[in-house]
Amino acid sequence: MSNVSKIRISDLKKSTFFSSFEIKYTEDNKKKKWHFVQFIDNVAVIIFNTTRKKLVFVKQFRPTLYAQNIPRNEWRHIDVKKHPPEIGFSLEFCAGIVDKKMPVEQIAKFEVLEETGYDVPVERLQKVKVLRSTGTAVYDVHLFYVEVDDSMRVGKGTGIEDESINVVELSLTEAESIMNNDSAIHHFAFIFGLMWFFGNKL
Repeated sequence: MSNVSKIRISDLKKSTFFSSFEIKYTEDNKKKKWHFVQFIDNVAVIIFNTTRKKLVFVKQFRPTLYAQNIPRNEWRHIDVKKHPPEIGFSLEFCAGIVDKKMPVEQIAKFEVLEETGYDVPVERLQKVKVLRSTGTAVYDVHLFYVEVDDSMRVGKGTGIEDESINVVELSLTEAESIMNNDSAIHHFAFIFGLMWFFGNKL
């Protein structure tokens, strides 16, 4: 049962996490413009537990996912009985924003420890790919892969401060079924990461 409540959506003009811009340019002698939002880059880590042969994910409430599941004309006055918070929970790779002046590998290590409780040496993190969003939302996702075992679990994870994160472990069969479920909504890096794992690690 979720303990998310009192959900409201309103306009936002400024944020510490993104900036909005307009680009004006000429192409084929035609004046054009494009609006985009620059977000903070982030890291994401595909975690495979070799002891139990399971993939390790996190699950948490994502307000934007919740909003996407509600008609726009109901945003101002949301009925949580009609639209329960559970529709806003997302299954994801361990991830975090690049908000520290240090190598992204080090940030990835910290995120794995904070969110899942596994203490992984930086040198065991394998860089998979930098995924770039180039539409109206602009940011990079630094995707990594790491193998862990039960002896590396030094805490419960669940995040820090105001985060509320659940650690979820799925069998390979369960994870593969998610990848092939067209009705499920996931971030593009999540689907790419699963496809990479099943294509390169099995």
